[in-house]
Amino acid sequence: MEHCLCYIDIHQFKIINNQAGYVIGNQILQEIAEILRNSTRSIDRVALIQGNEFALLLVDKNLQQAQQVIQLII
Repeated sequence: MEHCLCYIDIHQFKIINNQAGYVIGNQILQEIAEILRNSTRSIDRVALIQGNEFALLLVDKNLQQAQQVIQLII
């Protein structure tokens, strides 16, 4: 059984916080987390690592399958 750990960095997210404020920034991060959860299976895991960085654990997926999931998310 293979698993894939994906690292997702929301580039230049600091601009959102600086221009719209941290409350709006946090709401957007929650929406991104929801998109990630809705784009994966219940056995997969989504975690906010730090600030604008997420980890996505795709359980029982090989690299090619994980790339397909990530492309759909993007």
